[in-house]
Amino acid sequence: MESYNELVAERRSVISIPVELGIKELERSLNAKLNGTIYEDNNLRDDNIAIRAIKNRDLFISVDSQTIRYRVPLDLLIKYDAGFTTLSGEGEIALDMATRFDIKANWALETQTEILQYEWLRKPRLSMGSINVPIGFIANLILNNGKNRIASIIDEQVANNVKLDELIASTWKQMYKPMLVSPQYNTWLVVNPSNIGLSSFYMEQDSLATNIIIEGYPSVVIGNKPGNVNPTPLPLFTRKPDTYEGFLLNIGAEISFDEAENIAKEQIVGQTYTYGRRSVTVEDIELFGQGDQVIVNTQLSGSYSGNIYLQGRPTYNPRRNSIELKNLEFTLDTRNFLFKSAGWLLKGPIRKGIEGNMNFLLDANLAYTQEMLQNQLDNYSIAPGVKLRTSVNGLGIRDVLVVRNGLYADVFLSGDLKIVVDELDLNR
Repeated sequence: MESYNELVAERRSVISIPVELGIKELERSLNAKLNGTIYEDNNLRDDNIAIRAIKNRDLFISVDSQTIRYRVPLDLLIKYDAGFTTLSGEGEIALDMATRFDIKANWALETQTEILQYEWLRKPRLSMGSINVPIGFIANLILNNGKNRIASIIDEQVANNVKLDELIASTWKQMYKPMLVSPQYNTWLVVNPSNIGLSSFYMEQDSLATNIIIEGYPSVVIGNKPGNVNPTPLPLFTRKPDTYEGFLLNIGAEISFDEAENIAKEQIVGQTYTYGRRSVTVEDIELFGQGDQVIVNTQLSGSYSGNIYLQGRPTYNPRRNSIELKNLEFTLDTRNFLFKSAGWLLKGPIRKGIEGNMNFLLDANLAYTQEMLQNQLDNYSIAPGVKLRTSVNGLGIRDVLVVRNGLYADVFLSGDLKIVVDELDLNR
């Protein structure tokens, strides 16, 4: 008769996913939007000076903690009313700017851009060198009149291209979706997140980086695709410690009895076992649990027609990287029955034959599964232009239990994940 143990408590897992935003991508976006004439004043009457500031060269970006710094070079075309004539000349100035950013409770990125200082790269020279041109006044005009336009464009582009709230929301929803990680074994991974946060920002080579920290209770299901689970509302933003690296997932991997039977039938049904002049053929099998044992109900035809029952405890063999039915034996009732009516079956090869073919059923070829996880999760698209980079370093099994729906394996998975922003949308 069927009987099952209660499932062990789930173990919480923590996943740290580095997110990188290429600074060159942000530079490209800003240079595409912030171009041409930045400031223009053609009125000579009010202050005797007309200025046109033009951005003809690329700006440059660096990052310092929670601040993005820019250096914006501007070419200047200047006209100066000297009273007796109008003089013209050129100059070049560089504006040093900074965008300070913070994250709101709803994960929206809040930015504020300001000009820190300026530097004359080439002071204005007019056509008559004896005229004293007030270059400090010129600089102040550019700063006072051009900063609002430049700052607003930068804030707009950072907000439009660094869609942190959309990235987090998309990641949160993706973690609820079953991911097919092994088509051959029909294996599905579901992360089941319970909380999400973000570590501090830092520079990683030419990228602005941070870590998405996800807490959850991952599970692996071998069999039919799990039903969709409606995501819970995205938690409010919380700052997480910077100590998390990579991931170590404690995964409950479930192999349904239905799936196990389907695979086993392909290997066992139709097999004939011979002992002397007697032989039997396996017509059908059924699997169910009894305590910590798997019961294999085998229907036979031939020299013996009827059902026999074998039992074995599923255990993990680390040397072979497989789950096996250890010491598969006839049940006591079957042994007593066969001893009286068909004792030759007890001596024949059927027990060893079924045991050998049943191991494939629970075979967890971890090297293959690890490779499949690597291939399926790597380059996984979270959102347009946003990809998941994956490196699976280790996969193992601690224990195997018999539960109501099948077999439950306590699996651990370790490795590294990274979210990479491949490109920014310049048409937003």
